[in-house]
Amino acid sequence: AQIIERFGLDRTIFPEVARHKLACWLCYLVHRVPLNIAEDYANGDCQLLALCVTQLVRSENTSKAALLYKRHQPELDGIVEASVLRQIRDVISTVEPSPDIFGPAKSSALSLPLLEEKVIFVEDAESAKHAEHVLRS
Repeated sequence: AQIIERFGLDRTIFPEVARHKLACWLCYLVHRVPLNIAEDYANGDCQLLALCVTQLVRSENTSKAALLYKRHQPELDGIVEASVLRQIRDVISTVEPSPDIFGPAKSSALSLPLLEEKVIFVEDAESAKHAEHVLRS
């Protein structure tokens, strides 16, 4: 990767280097962020998901590994090494995948700082004209 950068080579000629860098990044990242973030990086790529499961098992985080495996079991069957599966097989039945929820850490962030009666919702040109009229009067 450094040679490609140093000599200004076209990165698209070396897709395996980009893939290797992504795999190394995931090996680092999977231990340091919430599981859903690492999962998003690997999503759609069963080899990278299998790598994440393997890394988690190697660091003795079998519950996270089992959870990730359980969420993507159809894609990962036959890809994750048998030795890794043996280490998580007892945990797989006990973990329950939680839904991937997007939202703020504080529920108060979902509320408007103004009362709803003070807010004018604008959805088209006509309602924009009405809002302008109300604000100017």
